[in-house]
Amino acid sequence: MVTKRYYEKLGGFSYLLSELRKKLGRGQTDVLLNDAVSLCNELCGKYKDLPKKEKIHTERMIFPRAAIYLRMIQYISREEAIGLIEESVRIGVEPDRKRLNAVTKLPFIRPLFFKIFHKMIGTMFNGDAGFKFKEIESDSRHYRVDVL
Repeated sequence: MVTKRYYEKLGGFSYLLSELRKKLGRGQTDVLLNDAVSLCNELCGKYKDLPKKEKIHTERMIFPRAAIYLRMIQYISREEAIGLIEESVRIGVEPDRKRLNAVTKLPFIRPLFFKIFHKMIGTMFNGDAGFKFKEIESDSRHYRVDVL
């Protein structure tokens, strides 16, 4: 169950909501947000029988973003909505990116990190979680994958 608080506190979405408030005003943004919460919860209910590993992704990431996007395009252009979503996701993952970058710069930790990360990401984004996962490059300095 997603609430307004989810969007307000999730990294990056606070940026998105701030931008929408500037553009649409507080009242209209609140209506949009309430509608997005309702749609997200409707999607979660409709797909409640998904496997547990899939639900981790759909309920926490995919449905909330899809719901707010679908509500945003009622007020702004699709291109602008996609731009706001992309920027909010970038902002949201920035702290993780910085931590991962710092860890992988340590030569004595890098090989261990890549071994652990390889197993972790392979589990999070495998077929059981509803993804197609293809490893592109894996060595002690790089790890590239294609996830669909």
